[in-house]
Amino acid sequence: MPITISTPIEQNGAIYPYYMINLAISPIEKEHVGGSVSLRLVPYREKTEAEGGGFERLEDQAKSVVFLDVFEQIGAGDVALANAVGSIMGAIQQFINDKNL
Repeated sequence: MPITISTPIEQNGAIYPYYMINLAISPIEKEHVGGSVSLRLVPYREKTEAEGGGFERLEDQAKSVVFLDVFEQIGAGDVALANAVGSIMGAIQQFINDKNL
């Protein structure tokens, strides 16, 4: 399932509608357990058969998002981050349950 860009990028007549994603989540131990998150989004498109197939990425237009402690940011009122963290953590928990890990 490709992750789509909110506003696809057009460059040299080609449309880049998707993001390749690199997501890293690391625990933080302070007075509470927290988590740092690093997200890198690289725009890409699927080449046509006439172009030889495969993918083309726009590394120079990659976006990086970093949160030193997502739970502090959520506590400060970041609703979009709270929704994303809830969905990701829920999916990971379901995977752990399903795989009996």
